[in-house]
Amino acid sequence: MSTTSRRSLLVIVTLVFLLSCDSGSGGIGGGIGGSGIVETDLAIGNVTSFGSVFINERRFDTTDAQIFSKGRSATESDLRVGMVVTAAVSFDSQLASRIEYLPQVVGPVSAVDVDASRFDIFGLTVIYGPDVMYDGMTDADIAPGVVLEVSGYIDQSGTVDATFIRMAGGNDDFLVQGFSSIRAGSTGFGQSSINVQATGESISVDNRVVTTQSVLVSVSVSDQSMLSSRITYAPPAIEYSRNRSIEITDYVTVEPIGRIVSTSRLQVLTNDDTIIQYQNGQAAAIEDIEVNTRLIVSGSVLEVNGLVLAERLQIVP
Repeated sequence: MSTTSRRSLLVIVTLVFLLSCDSGSGGIGGGIGGSGIVETDLAIGNVTSFGSVFINERRFDTTDAQIFSKGRSATESDLRVGMVVTAAVSFDSQLASRIEYLPQVVGPVSAVDVDASRFDIFGLTVIYGPDVMYDGMTDADIAPGVVLEVSGYIDQSGTVDATFIRMAGGNDDFLVQGFSSIRAGSTGFGQSSINVQATGESISVDNRVVTTQSVLVSVSVSDQSMLSSRITYAPPAIEYSRNRSIEITDYVTVEPIGRIVSTSRLQVLTNDDTIIQYQNGQAAAIEDIEVNTRLIVSGSVLEVNGLVLAERLQIVP
């Protein structure tokens, strides 16, 4: 691969405007790029086993599923335990219609702190604990200059809790995926800034206005600094309708306010029937949830205001 090609960096900027959809949209943006799928339940989480595919320990039949890895058509054999995937599913029939895998970051390691089990890539700090799944390598291979592919969950401080790590392939582009709110002219991402064409809460791409979905931005990289950028692709999000079910693993972004828990993707309403527990089944309370708590949110999209009504919140240690 040429130096120019190798230095291309793909940055996913996820627009956090879930509550800004108009009432005629038929749903709120879900986040699988390029699918355009409607009337579907949504699952986001890491692959926990196979025999079909298990996401957050829940089995989905993949017989008729479309599977994509880093934007390319793939098969179930291309997936690995530990990869964080987004899936259009039916919880009732336990069928998956589409599964997409996109790493959190692909790029060269700039620094390693072995004692703290962490390393840096493109301004992101990656934590690799004892439960990380490795593919064709071990933690002893993590060193400055090594190009790694990391899947996991990112919190609001720009720290990635890795669930899967492998050496990047020779044809892989550098990539960073993260959450950011967008403003006219620019948006903040991690420790860098990306210039985009935006007005208020919308972006015009290919003569379409994007308000509640991911935008793929191509950025040139020099000395690991983001320089110029341009929007190259605006993937349609899954449109999952109100009253459909979701199960999403996500980080809490602000302290709970009353019965409301905010994550990077959702506004979650709890009530007296909501089960709050730790992942091992131990009972918990909303007071145990704080900023950067990782949750598995199970519930349904409400008709009013695009909120999600939580049936269960599981606190992930």
